[in-house]
Amino acid sequence: MRRLAAALGLLALAGCEANLSTFGAPTDEGTRAIALYDGDVVATAPYGYCADTQASRPSQGFALFAGCGLISALDIMPSAEALLSIQVGRPGSAAVAGQEGELAGLLMTAAGATLLSEDGDGAEVTVDAVDPRQGIVFVHFTDEGTPPAPGIETREWRAFFDTGGRLVTIALRGLARAPLSTDGGLQLLEQAAETFRGANRPAAQAEGG
Repeated sequence: MRRLAAALGLLALAGCEANLSTFGAPTDEGTRAIALYDGDVVATAPYGYCADTQASRPSQGFALFAGCGLISALDIMPSAEALLSIQVGRPGSAAVAGQEGELAGLLMTAAGATLLSEDGDGAEVTVDAVDPRQGIVFVHFTDEGTPPAPGIETREWRAFFDTGGRLVTIALRGLARAPLSTDGGLQLLEQAAETFRGANRPAAQAEGG
């Protein structure tokens, strides 16, 4: 449990280092995938999402995605809009497989709320649901602290899983102007996790993604 909490804490700190102040400004012609850690991992998101190349930090394993039409010249948008972030740990950080129940239990504690909080204040976090499955844990919560970017709702969906010996966290929040439903947020998160896993299976990487 201690190792698991430490690994999650490192991912949270890495994500906080990213500057999201540029979110919403067109950056390029539309980047659907971004290489992390010099190409060891590929971050990608469901159809309609593009990487914010200004806010992403590939060398730190962090990538931020939003609707292509919002942040690029590519005129496509996802069916469900959200701000979607991916944080990948260093080699050896994998901590979910075989510990799904322990992670689910941790997330329902005060310490878990602190790990989930955007600014480290667990008192602002209310965990609504935790769903441990084989190899992955989903959590839905509300964070009343300052959102990571303007115009983002306070509800968040997050998934934890391992890929290639690394701990991966995918988090998403809907837009305040078009909030996600509880089921809609979970479905989008499930899709995001499957898209990421598909891009990082050994065969997919050998074929260039």
